Amino acid sequence: MAVVRITYQHKNRSRAKANIRYIMHRREEKGKKITRELFGWEEEGKRKIEAYEAIDKAGKKYRFLHMTISPDPKQEDTRRDLDLKEMIRKTMLTLQGQFTDEDIYFFASVHEGHTDKRHVNMLVLVPKRLNREQLALLRQSATDNAKAQRERLDQDLGVSTEKSPVQARMWNASRGAACPEQVSARADAGSWDPLCPVCLTRTTDKG
Repeated sequence: MAVVRITYQHKNRSRAKANIRYIMHRREEKGKKITRELFGWEEEGKRKIEAYEAIDKAGKKYRFLHMTISPDPKQEDTRRDLDLKEMIRKTMLTLQGQFTDEDIYFFASVHEGHTDKRHVNMLVLVPKRLNREQLALLRQSATDNAKAQRERLDQDLGVSTEKSPVQARMWNASRGAACPEQVSARADAGSWDPLCPVCLTRTTDKG
């Protein structure tokens, strides 16, 4: 099952901009510097300044979510070939459906060179705090898309997608799972240092 994790929910614009720098510039394996593509709803190659402007223009009621979404590397992203941008946009459409009168915005980058678990780190702008039920809904949306992609890709490769009895039971159990993600926040915004919830590493890169 895909993982959807929120590490922070806050209204601090400086922290939000620091997260944009992190998701774009987190160093690769062996400390290699990199600038990742930033994407949103439709546009590719969004610039850092565009994310900063969206953060500055966000209304007072908007919250900034530091979110990570990753497919299961053993059941879904087995060949590291899933279209993670598609998965993210489908999941964000599900989130948008929870706010029919307000727009949500997101800025995301794919992280794959420093971990065996490909994932997407992102900043999401939402008009209110998400609850456990909404998190479970996002998790299911990401899982459904990842599994649909896996089946489609395996069929293209001529790989059998038939599930064994054990796999079928695991799949059914995963669809009914609604284990809530823990959401944490730090009171001291001045000392905040971005932490990737998948890699569990920090960065001090500035930009």
